Amino acid sequence: HRSSAPPRSSPRMCPSGCACSHMAAAAAAAPKRCALLIDSDAHGPSHWTPALSAVRAEGDLVAAYIFIADGTGYTSDSDWGKRLASLGIEAKVVPPAEGSIELCAEAMRLVAEDGVNNVALAVKDGDFEELAEKLRQCGEAVRPPLKFSVMEIGLSG
Repeated sequence: HRSSAPPRSSPRMCPSGCACSHMAAAAAAAPKRCALLIDSDAHGPSHWTPALSAVRAEGDLVAAYIFIADGTGYTSDSDWGKRLASLGIEAKVVPPAEGSIELCAEAMRLVAEDGVNNVALAVKDGDFEELAEKLRQCGEAVRPPLKFSVMEIGLSG
């Protein structure tokens, strides 16, 4: 669930045992490693650049993927393919009924293997909450639990 409450700024305990703010400042200074995952059914070319910008505003963009249903005629030589390549977004062509599964699997791979700690989802309205919850459950199921956040890229138009 989303909270509008501001983050708490309580001091953290440092290894020397003192309650000091430099530990929180050091953690905040580390850049977020972000990944953008896009559902092509929900977000077409006019959304790609704003989505990339929104994620880059959060931290370092280390991966960007768009999930395209097989059978749509997509090729890397198409207008979409050329535009995606110019933006640094990798296309993943997936079976139409498995887009959400593929998206979740890729998100978990990025968190577990590539050290991503902020997953941005540009998906259909209504899909975000369900997908974000599935990702959180997967992250908690492994030992040690994976630590990451999920953000929604909401674009209109």
